Amino acid sequence: MLKHSRRRFSFLPDRRGSSLIVALIFSLVLAVIMAASLSRSIYSWLNVQRSYRFNQALQVAESGIEQTLLEMNHNLDVNYDNTQLSGTIVDGWGTHLGEYEVTVVPNPDHSSIKIITSHAAVPLLSSSRRIMVDRTVRVSVRRTEFAPDLFNYAIYTPRFIDTNGITEIHGNTKSGEMIETSGGDDPHDRVEQYTYDWYDEENGVWVTDQAQVVEGLNLDADPTNDVVLPFDEFTLEQLKEISIAQGYYFEYEPDEDELPASYWWDEAAQIPNVVYITSDIHITGNYNFGGLIIIVGDLISEDTDIAFGGSHEIDGIIYTTGGFRTHGGGNVEINIDGAVFCGSATMQGHARIDYNWTYVNALKNLTAASQKFRLATWREVLPGEEEGSDV
Repeated sequence: MLKHSRRRFSFLPDRRGSSLIVALIFSLVLAVIMAASLSRSIYSWLNVQRSYRFNQALQVAESGIEQTLLEMNHNLDVNYDNTQLSGTIVDGWGTHLGEYEVTVVPNPDHSSIKIITSHAAVPLLSSSRRIMVDRTVRVSVRRTEFAPDLFNYAIYTPRFIDTNGITEIHGNTKSGEMIETSGGDDPHDRVEQYTYDWYDEENGVWVTDQAQVVEGLNLDADPTNDVVLPFDEFTLEQLKEISIAQGYYFEYEPDEDELPASYWWDEAAQIPNVVYITSDIHITGNYNFGGLIIIVGDLISEDTDIAFGGSHEIDGIIYTTGGFRTHGGGNVEINIDGAVFCGSATMQGHARIDYNWTYVNALKNLTAASQKFRLATWREVLPGEEEGSDV
């Protein structure tokens, strides 16, 4: 008897095949997630790198400004108008940070102001735009400019000179207003003028000139600004630092024994004693001292001096932002061998001022160090702006 076997067919999937398919799908999903994560990481890394280069490009641009200012201030006798400079910035380990190109142009409205534009790129100015990041910074810098004749006078004031009594001025004077006198209509009745000696730097000889009074001149450095005297905050700050180093900085009225006895701190180097006083000075008694006396206030010789019957001998230069006033009579007098820069001058009683070119020339050289270019304004030039736009 024949037996027939019946083959069974199962409609259920093979479990091993299903597991393989699931594994493949899971792997594919995982691969997609990993690819997305990797792409995101690369994108984030590129963003970090670009952000780093973006910030670094600004630092390189500012370094270009600093390098240019350093060069300009080390060569103050050089005209940098319409100058182009370039350079590479590296860190302390010699790593290349970026490159810059700088242009310097004059401000057409103010000769003392220059406009510096620094265009910087990381890693290189010649790099492709795909990897290069560049930024541009523009600043204006200014320097203090003194009037050419600033250091030529025994008395220099933007306001008035008022004399009454026995007043002797040996040297030229310059005032922003008329010279006023008592005792007559002639302005020279009380201002006695004499010849004085000064050194001609160009020809290297001493010259004797007849003193003259220059009156009615407007000494305001900027008609839109109420400028009292030519030394700005930078110059005064430099003189203040020198006085602190020398031990002659006072926030009070010093006694005579606290002041230097002569003009020179180092005569061989032509460096004067610099006395910086932030309060008014009321001289009572026999004051004999010297130096460059900077007074942020008034220098007042009170009429009580007459009770002492003494006199004041000042071997140096007075620079006061306030008024310079002398009072007294009899044998009380104030004698200054140097010069006076003041907000205004009122001299009554015995007063004598002798112009001393050597002292004034030392002041001229000392303040020349303060005539450096300093930052006035800063801005970033954004893409699309005109290269010639103002600061």
